[in-house]
Amino acid sequence: MNKTSIFSYILTKLTAACLLSLLLTSLTLSGGSGLTRYKFLTGLHELLFTLPTLVIVSYAILCSVFIDKVKFKNHSTLKKVCLYILCGYLFFLPFLIFKETNFLFVLFAGSIGAIFSVFFYLCTLITKKFIWIGYIIPIVILITLITINFVDVTQKEQWTEKRTQNSFEASFQHFSGKHKIPIELKRGDILEFTIESPSENPNAYMGDIKMSSEFQEEENYLASNGPNTYQFAAIKTGTYYIIVSGNKLKGKLKVDWNIK
Repeated sequence: MNKTSIFSYILTKLTAACLLSLLLTSLTLSGGSGLTRYKFLTGLHELLFTLPTLVIVSYAILCSVFIDKVKFKNHSTLKKVCLYILCGYLFFLPFLIFKETNFLFVLFAGSIGAIFSVFFYLCTLITKKFIWIGYIIPIVILITLITINFVDVTQKEQWTEKRTQNSFEASFQHFSGKHKIPIELKRGDILEFTIESPSENPNAYMGDIKMSSEFQEEENYLASNGPNTYQFAAIKTGTYYIIVSGNKLKGKLKVDWNIK
């Protein structure tokens, strides 16, 4: 292989890996409460680089390279598809060492793995035929991952809010994303707050409660004091934010706090 061929070969595998990662992430995120723009974009950033995704993608690339090394006299495409299917099943064989795992699970999971394996192979074939795809897909994913940190993808519908000195209340028809509640604290202040968010949508869920400030994006001194109750210690005087997040929420959000 010359340098151009090597580059094209690597690009083909990386593009197929990117598309497989997107498929795995999309299927994972679309389960349960359904897929929203906020859930997809934030989940994409988190799931693409998790250990399971990296293991699956690395396994797919290694199997693909190995299959490419096998020489076939005839019907090479059909035989390659069979090898990809076999690799999809082989991935789950080690799970048989666990007592809780039975052969039916391996057979079922292997069938899903075989589908993903063939999908990976199809992606390599498409990228070989349309080489420009190999440039566009990685660039689009990279740009998306970068812009996620700078673009607010929060969705609010019929949002109305009311704030007092020690409380915040909002009502809405739809809320997917994040909302920041600013609070002025002095150094040494202890902020205690309680969050209530009864939702009319059974598929909705609240995200992790976080704190940020004018000094940094996420503060570390947030502790849970019980169900829906939190405590935070300010180490500097300034503006701090209670960050509430959720997906497909419908109803009300109420936050009560006191400062000691």
